[in-house]
Amino acid sequence: MFRLTHDAIDLTPLLESVRSPHCGAVVLFLGTVRDLTGEHVTVFLEYEAYAPMAEKKLAEIELEVRKRWPVGEIAMVHRLGRLDVGEVSVAVAVSCPHRGDAFEACRYVIDTLKELVPIWKKENAPDGTGEWVHQSAKPRSNMSTVPTVYLARHGETEWSKSGQHTGRTDLPLTSSGEDSARLLGKRLAGMTFGHLFTSPLSRARRTAELAGFAPVVDPDLLEWNYGDFEGLKSAEITAKKPGWNLFRDGAPGGETPDEVTARVDRLVTKLKGLNGNVICFAHGHILRVIAARWIQHPVVLASSMLLGTATLSILSFNHHNLAEPAIQVWNS
Repeated sequence: MFRLTHDAIDLTPLLESVRSPHCGAVVLFLGTVRDLTGEHVTVFLEYEAYAPMAEKKLAEIELEVRKRWPVGEIAMVHRLGRLDVGEVSVAVAVSCPHRGDAFEACRYVIDTLKELVPIWKKENAPDGTGEWVHQSAKPRSNMSTVPTVYLARHGETEWSKSGQHTGRTDLPLTSSGEDSARLLGKRLAGMTFGHLFTSPLSRARRTAELAGFAPVVDPDLLEWNYGDFEGLKSAEITAKKPGWNLFRDGAPGGETPDEVTARVDRLVTKLKGLNGNVICFAHGHILRVIAARWIQHPVVLASSMLLGTATLSILSFNHHNLAEPAIQVWNS
């Protein structure tokens, strides 16, 4: 269900429209009018839309969401006309059998709606002036146009505790790992992230959830595929293959350094094209490769960059210059 309306959004029927006996999770997103746009005071907004195209795009978003996630029902409602500070401008509700899918699908809906649907808003200032912008436009501010990328390694698992190589095996966090994930949330309290990504594996997704975030899954954040070495400790591997170095030699039956470089470079290119604060929840070895490739060094550099569980690292740029990528914080 999707519609444009000049009336206040009634949340009760909206939520009822997505409830289903087959779905155990309902996620609701509300966009409200705030009193600041960047550093500029806003007293009210005015929304206009090209309705035929907007409704077509909303229908396309719904179809795409149903392809990607096991969605029960979707509801999207957007206000038009004048809205004062505090009023709800957009509401999205999604139901799914499980909460992880519901969070991801809901975030995809609102992000895609703001990017693609032809709805414009006029930001009205106290002096009577106003500016029409598309919703995907960035706020007028002094925010850097280059990204600051936070890397969060997942909390402890039984295999990370014992030193076993954990690639695609989908292990849960230990109780200690869950506690450290919550502490990550406390460390990041008050931070605003414009883009949030996670590995599809549950240990990364659970870390993000316990830290208070609902990131979008990006398969390029998967851990290195260790192939025949999955579940083995380094000592066991070097007993079979003396001098072995994952970042130089790769893993038989798994990924080669060239294959990992290709997908990490794809991810790094995407991250460098964003702006503002970005956070990625992922795994030890792949995050080490991301850092090495961020500063344009070969993958083998990652063998010298140790990274503990439930740690934060920050990638940025020297002099806010895209030509000078830098590691600002590591293994904190």
